[in-house]
Amino acid sequence: MAKPFDAYSPAITATKKAIEDREAKLAELKEAEEISNSEERSSEFYYQFGRAQMAIELEIGDQKVAKKKLKKMNQLHKLISKVNEDYDFILDRCDALQNEIGLLKSVASLLSVKSIASNKSY
Repeated sequence: MAKPFDAYSPAITATKKAIEDREAKLAELKEAEEISNSEERSSEFYYQFGRAQMAIELEIGDQKVAKKKLKKMNQLHKLISKVNEDYDFILDRCDALQNEIGLLKSVASLLSVKSIASNKSY
């Protein structure tokens, strides 16, 4: 028997994706903060950052993988620089992301309840 059409399904999926995106951004911000605050982690990050740059320049290994890794490290490097310049930035951004995640989880709960209710009416 085929499932009835659920009009709320796309909204639930989009909301869950938005939550995942914000949680990933929050994790990235926290990682930047940890690297910024730890001399050991900072040294290791910049060592790996330099190795990734050299791998591309010397054409060592798979270029696509090296470029993808370097792109991610460049983004993290920019965040670390921003944290070093303005520590309040990270606190404000983390708070904002946590608030957004909370609101999106509330929306997802409401959509799930409405979805269940609409399926029972069939």
